Amino acid sequence: MHHFMTLHQDVFAWNDSERGHFREDFFPPVKIPTIAHEPWVLRNIPIPPGIYKEVCKLIQNKIEAGVFKPSNSSYRSHWFTVTKKDGKSLCIVQSLEPLNAVTIAHSGVPPFSEQLAEQFAGCACGGMLDLFVGYDEHALAESSQDLTTFQTPFGAQCLTKLPMGWCNLVPIFHDDVTEILWPEIPEDTVPYIDDVPAKGPASCYILPNGECESIPENPGICHFVWEHFQNLNHIVQQMKYCGGTFSGFKTILCAPEITVLGHWCTYKGRLPDTECVAKIVNWGPCENLTDVRAFLGTIGVCHLFIRNFAHCAHHLVKLTQKNQPFIFGPEQIAAQEDLKSALLSSPALRAINYDSPQPVILLVDTSYIAIGHILSQCDEKNPRFCYISRFGSITLNDCEAGFSQAKLEIYGLYHSIHALKLHLIGLQNLIVKVDVKYIKGMLTHPDLVPSASVNRWIISILTFHFELVHVPGTFHGPDGLSRQRPQPGDKPEPEDDFDDWIDRLHGFMHMIAPYFLCQINLPPIAIYIAESNEATFNPAPTMDSTPTIPEETHSEDSTTPYSIIPCSPLAQKADDQLLLIRQWHETLQRPPDMSNSKYMTFICYCTEFFIHSECLW
Repeated sequence: MHHFMTLHQDVFAWNDSERGHFREDFFPPVKIPTIAHEPWVLRNIPIPPGIYKEVCKLIQNKIEAGVFKPSNSSYRSHWFTVTKKDGKSLCIVQSLEPLNAVTIAHSGVPPFSEQLAEQFAGCACGGMLDLFVGYDEHALAESSQDLTTFQTPFGAQCLTKLPMGWCNLVPIFHDDVTEILWPEIPEDTVPYIDDVPAKGPASCYILPNGECESIPENPGICHFVWEHFQNLNHIVQQMKYCGGTFSGFKTILCAPEITVLGHWCTYKGRLPDTECVAKIVNWGPCENLTDVRAFLGTIGVCHLFIRNFAHCAHHLVKLTQKNQPFIFGPEQIAAQEDLKSALLSSPALRAINYDSPQPVILLVDTSYIAIGHILSQCDEKNPRFCYISRFGSITLNDCEAGFSQAKLEIYGLYHSIHALKLHLIGLQNLIVKVDVKYIKGMLTHPDLVPSASVNRWIISILTFHFELVHVPGTFHGPDGLSRQRPQPGDKPEPEDDFDDWIDRLHGFMHMIAPYFLCQINLPPIAIYIAESNEATFNPAPTMDSTPTIPEETHSEDSTTPYSIIPCSPLAQKADDQLLLIRQWHETLQRPPDMSNSKYMTFICYCTEFFIHSECLW
């Protein structure tokens, strides 16, 4: 570690005089795009006398570092100071509401915090690097500097660097850091604005004697630590080359546990940060219904880490029901303490390893109250042990609670898969476990009697390839989650107004040619064999040869008439369009009753298709 810091001492700053700045040949000064406006002049916010000298010193440091410079423009903005996390140091923030009102907004957004933090769980060690006053490392165009003018005890000053408080600051700076570190993403790091967490190896390389493996060159250095510093070296070298500097005070080079965006990332997985949940743990008995709702809403944010959340919160939720007398007795106090202890003793959640051959298990349970699900994966070393990736529950409204049992169970499976579809895409070995046997029959032999909602749920479920397993209800994990009653802050679930993502799944390829997609290594292109609305779909031939289809796929029961598949009006319109496209490719004749503008758009769309072996591709 000492050797590492010696090599890279120039990239770690301890005060403003050592702060670097991004190379302008890589990152040109930012020009603030604005609409036509009149200059604004706002009276300055007075500086509290108790911190006057400290604020003056802070401004002098910024002037000496070149962040502030004199200005005589017609603009004047508010500014103020805030206390940093250490509780002592001050930070100057520009109050730029007038500027933000005339700025053309940037469209960039930072990444999802939960997905980012999930990638750093399960590492043998980790590091945390923070840019030294990162926003001061990117220059502001001289033509835009007057817009940031503010009054100080040293006269009017303007910023020469990106101003904190400007609406476009976060997306621009996040793009800067991502551009610098893109060769190390996602193997070594995934930056979030000015925070750069560093990934460690996935293993501690434990030897049979229980000790960590060391490197041959130096038996005193563990293999996983050496590997981690190699990753750190790549990150720091990239930042050094572009002129950026990390804060020396905030740097964590190597630690067994790091906190990433409020998630406590350890070798076992990720847990809620103890500092973030301290307010919840110290929450006393609720005095009224408002206090109960506040507690449930606050701890509900961490429900991802709490197993059987609905079961633990049952007696508290009862108090929120209509015409229920407010009695905060022993049962409610016990429920509150159970939730606190469940949060503190939560099992570490680990991200799904999509490269592992170990199966991923989705447990689903449905009751008339809610739908509960648990996503987990078998451990590579001990397949009998499963580590949990996430808990979840979806409360049902009165209409959904009135479904028949069979309809309710298939609806629960549909909603669980729909809620987790982002995490299920790309899985090689998915096992779905339910506590009812007849779901398998419903999926294998859909009811031909018109029931649009159930058939659409079945079609969407079959877009994912999985093995369905029946588990007795006594041993079913999410049984408690499925009893979760509506919670404050829950988003309403649609009754039967489903989005049309099912209708956009490449012409229902999962139904018409499962063998073609799964057994033949071809890209997932959309194939539509359209001769009439009553066409029957069969696996289409490849570009060069006709695949050998197993005999069972030729049976009468294996083909599904397309006419029985329920379609929305939008999907039916798209099907009719494909018939016109096929006709145009065969005749090159303009469809009747089509205007010139529509025909030009239609021709552009037709160029995305071609006919081969009597099939429209």
